[in-house]
Amino acid sequence: MLVVTVILSGCGLMPKRVEYFQREVVAVPEKKAAHVEAEKQAAAYVSERAQETLLAATAEQSSTNVVRPAGETTVAALALSQSLGAPSEPWDQDAKQLALRLARMESRLDSKLDGYRERVTPDVGKKIEGTGLFKIPWLINGALWIGIPIALFWVARVALNIWNPAIGGVVGQVERVGVGVVRRGFSQVISGVESFKVKIDSLDLDDKAKDLVKELLREKLADNQDHDVQAAIKKLAN
Repeated sequence: MLVVTVILSGCGLMPKRVEYFQREVVAVPEKKAAHVEAEKQAAAYVSERAQETLLAATAEQSSTNVVRPAGETTVAALALSQSLGAPSEPWDQDAKQLALRLARMESRLDSKLDGYRERVTPDVGKKIEGTGLFKIPWLINGALWIGIPIALFWVARVALNIWNPAIGGVVGQVERVGVGVVRRGFSQVISGVESFKVKIDSLDLDDKAKDLVKELLREKLADNQDHDVQAAIKKLAN
């Protein structure tokens, strides 16, 4: 049953399979230098024209209905141009050509982003190799997944033999277990756990990985134990 579970579940106890022609994580499409330069040129062009409009409206003594929005547009356009940065060369051609140039560049970028989404969507939610919080050798991982259930099975059998020898005999021979035997058994389990911790400390792992492995061991040993079982274990261990 254990071998079949390992083969079918893909739990990672054994070294992983070799894969070919894997998809790679690609970078998000970004604006090219020419695209960024065109945006800077457009912002500088708008700022310059806004200032010219404000000066003309002031010189011609236009009404405040013209001067006020012209002044507000000048302030906003200048702030936009400064946020993008000065262009390498100012735009000295027709404004319509600049607008069409920017529109083509935006359209190309949108098309690349759509293609990126289509390519990345099938991999959404999949785990990325090498990004785990910590790594442990697969042999230790296997020892955890195999050794912990065996320890839990042994503890459960001893507990059943204590409270109901007939039920405990389902997993083995029907027998009554003395308190001394049970105490020695728990002592051996505790010694085994401590030996496992010492082995973990001797491995070439960082402290965080060692602590996480020990915590996983402790949690797995306690997850399937009822409160009364845990209390009995503590008493017998003492």
